Parts: sequence; C-alpha cells; structure tokens
Amino acid sequence: MATYKQLKVWQIAVSLMTEVYDLTKDNKTQKQNSEVNEQVDFGLIKEIRDCAQNIHSSIAKGAEKRSSVKFLSYLRIANSASIELDTKLRIAKDVGEIATRNLRAILDKIEEFQKMLTMLRRPLEMAVERGYGRRW
Repeated sequence: MATYKQLKVWQIAVSLMTEVYDLTKDNKTQKQNSEVNEQVDFGLIKEIRDCAQNIHSSIAKGAEKRSSVKFLSYLRIANSASIELDTKLRIAKDVGEIATRNLRAILDKIEEFQKMLTMLRRPLEMAVERGYGRRW
C-alpha cells in the first residue's frame, strides 16, 4: 500500500482544501454586515473550511491504520465530508456568502474526487466482505 501522500485522492483533497480556503479567505472582510450577521457568516465559512480539512485528514488517518476495514471506514468519512462540503458551498452561494468566481471549478473537483474515492473504495469493500479486513 502506498503512503497517503502518494494517493491521488489525498492529493486532490489537499488541492481542494487550498481552493476552498482561497474562495473563502476574504469573505469576512469583503462583507459590510452587522455584527450579528458577521458571526453567522463566519460560522458558515468555518463549517465549509472544516469540511474541506476533514476530507484529506480522514484519508491520511485511514491509510495509516493499515487495516482494510479501518481504512474503508475513514474513506466513508471522507466521502461524507465531501458531500457536506458540496452542500454547504451551494448554500453559501445561494445566500450570497461566497462569490461564484471559482465555485464551479471547486464543485467539479468535488465530483471528480467522489468518483475517484468510489473507485478506491470498491475493492476494499469487496475484500472486507470476503473477510480480508486484516492488516496489510
């Protein structure tokens, strides 16, 4: 098994996180909202950033467990985080919390990531079903 740094899905997840941070970094300073609205806005942006962070972190943690069952569990967490990220980005766009300038590219990258993650998960799921969830 390759280290997590060699996994293409991890590399895409790190790239995705960087793009999300770039998209959201100026959000608070660009808005001229009331103090209450700034707190709410920052909360959504923080949640978006946390989702992006969780994706690559889950892949790395799972890969280091050296068990198909545990790795698969962490890959499922990463997938759930990517779904949550996609949803929160769409909500943030709809309520005007983020600019749409790079959003389409990020949403496309999330979709690409999810497809690659599914391809990685399938053989692991089959191995676990057959009882090969031991350490590698």
